[in-house]
Amino acid sequence: MLGYCDIGSLKDIKDKTELFNAVKKRMPEVKLVSGKAVQEEMTKRGLGLMDVAAKIEVDAGGLSKRLTTGFALPYNSLTFLSHTMLHKSCQEVFLGYYTPTILPKDLSLIIEAMEDSEIEEIGKNLIEKLSKDKKYKERGWKIEEPEIVKERLSEFAEDRGLHLRSVFDDVKGSIYTGIQKMIDNLGAAPNLTTLTFYILALGTSLDYFTSLDYTGISLGTKNSVKLYGSSKEIKDKKVLTFISEYLYLDKEDKDRIFGEVIGHMLKKQ
Repeated sequence: MLGYCDIGSLKDIKDKTELFNAVKKRMPEVKLVSGKAVQEEMTKRGLGLMDVAAKIEVDAGGLSKRLTTGFALPYNSLTFLSHTMLHKSCQEVFLGYYTPTILPKDLSLIIEAMEDSEIEEIGKNLIEKLSKDKKYKERGWKIEEPEIVKERLSEFAEDRGLHLRSVFDDVKGSIYTGIQKMIDNLGAAPNLTTLTFYILALGTSLDYFTSLDYTGISLGTKNSVKLYGSSKEIKDKKVLTFISEYLYLDKEDKDRIFGEVIGHMLKKQ
C-alpha cells in the first residue's frame, strides 16, 4: 500500500491538472485515516491531547477536531509532532508512507566528495565551526511557511535547469494561480493537500517542503535521503547529521563549504 487510501499511487498520473484533481478528491478520506492513525500513535506512546497541543502550539480543541474530522496542521506543528514526538517523518504521519528526500545537487556533490576520509574531515571541521555562529543558534528550527516552499521550489527548479515559474507551467486553473501568487509573495503557503500534489508531481518528500531540516536529526528522528540523480539512499547517522547541520546554514556559508570541499576534491584528482 502506498500510504493511506493508496494516495501514493496517484504519482503515476502524468497530467498535472488531472493529478491535482485526483489528490483533492481523495484527500478528505486520507485526512480522516491520518487523524485516526495519529490518535493511535499518541495513545501508544502515552501522549495526552493537552500536552501534545501545548508542545506543537495549537489549540487543544482545534487539535481534537482535526484528529476526528480531518487531520492537518501548520508546517511547524506537523514537524515537531512528527520528528520529536512520534519520531517519524512528516510524510509518514500525514500520508502513511515514507519517501526519502532528494538532496540538491550541490549538497549531493559535497556528500559524494566526503566519501574520501581526508575531505570528510575538512567538511566536518568547517561545518562545526560555522554552526557555532550565534545567528544559527538564534534562528532555531522553525520556518516561515511561504518562504520555505518558495526556497525549496527554487532549489528544485535551478537543479533541473528550469525557471521557477515553469515547474508547474502545465497546470491549469486555481492551483496554477495559487502557485504564481506564492512566487510573487502575494499568496499564502500551500496547504497540505497542495503539498501532497507537489511531492507526487516532483517525486520528493513532504518533509522537503514542511521542515528546515528534512533529515529530522536536529529534532529527534532519522529520515533517510537520496543523492541527486542517483538511487543511492543514505541512512548513516553521521552523514545525516552533517546534512542536518548544513541545512541550518545560510547561502553564503553553504557556498563556502561547497567551495572548500569541492576545491580539495579537485586538487586530489
